Amino acid sequence: MESRGSGFLPYHLAQGRILRGINVAPAHTFARIPEGISFVDAATLPCAALTAYCALYRRLHIREGDIVLVHAAAGGVGGFAIQLAKAAKAFVIGTCSASNAKYVRELGADEVINYRSEDVFQRARAIAGDRGIDVIIDNIGPGNGVDNLGLLGPEGGLACIAGIPDLSVVPDLPYSISIHDIGLGGVLASPAFRRRQEDLARMATELMTLVEVGKIRPTVAEQITLEAIPKALERLAEGHVRGKIVARVQS
Repeated sequence: MESRGSGFLPYHLAQGRILRGINVAPAHTFARIPEGISFVDAATLPCAALTAYCALYRRLHIREGDIVLVHAAAGGVGGFAIQLAKAAKAFVIGTCSASNAKYVRELGADEVINYRSEDVFQRARAIAGDRGIDVIIDNIGPGNGVDNLGLLGPEGGLACIAGIPDLSVVPDLPYSISIHDIGLGGVLASPAFRRRQEDLARMATELMTLVEVGKIRPTVAEQITLEAIPKALERLAEGHVRGKIVARVQS
């Protein structure tokens, strides 16, 4: 059931309380869905787009002309990270398999690195040159840590979506860098974090504005039924799903 112009998107329901068997989310955790954006498209924004938006705009303060490296660029977070970086007029490098290269370029990547046939870090270093990379979005895990940090130029930043690297082996660089562990779910752990919860709702509103004006587009890989969720989660755990999977719950 859809009612255009009157729909609302909760960025997360974990903070909700149970009321007569219904999970109820606090009003400050909702963002309005504008006219012209379907419920399916809106459903792609939490949590992938919010994660990418928080990393780029709230933590790394991306600017026009930055060089951005996005690992696992064909995934949910990666796909939005490319689009959001291009919306900021950055130069974007994406890593993916050969089968996803065309898709990643269509999202806006200026350069694509095939992680299966190329040395990602050697190629990225060659593309960036002596200035180094300004922003890195790592959707893979801590294993990339030291290599990522070696690519950063002065004042560059690394956003870790799947765990931070071992900071005991951070290279001794002659200039400052920043490392950010991006995990939005923890904000919902306590009512004491309301200010941050409200900011997540603001980010969701800002994202939908970007969708509305055509700056970014939702990346719906497929739509599934409620019963198909367990199998879809297994595929997501394998890390090779392109875009977002959306479950449609029929009322």
